[in-house]
Amino acid sequence: MANQPDPLLTPAEVGQLFRVAPKTVTRWAKAGRLGSIRTLGGHRRYSEPEVQALLRGEPTTRHSVGVEPLTDELRRLTTVPDGATLAVVERSSGQAVKVCTTDAQANGVSIEDMARSYARTYGATYVSAVKA
Repeated sequence: MANQPDPLLTPAEVGQLFRVAPKTVTRWAKAGRLGSIRTLGGHRRYSEPEVQALLRGEPTTRHSVGVEPLTDELRRLTTVPDGATLAVVERSSGQAVKVCTTDAQANGVSIEDMARSYARTYGATYVSAVKA
């Protein structure tokens, strides 16, 4: 049998599990504490295994976006501008998948704000920045 996608939960279903309002669940997703996907109609849905892991107090960083110092591993993923020291990195199951942007490309925007925006766009968990 082919791999089945994870079952998805509505904000109301997640709210019931955590005993919070559905709006609180949506705020958690916007803040990057809980990954979500969007339906074609624009509604948020949450991976049941990720929600269950969060209920157990486990990290939910299967799909994450965060700010990291540029390493040789990350430089191999893409062309990096001169002077860049930090990167917004997308990871899946701990493996770096993509360098989304760097501090050299930030144009006055906080690199952490850029990472949060990418996390929201990708439905990923935002991982707090590390200090270089």
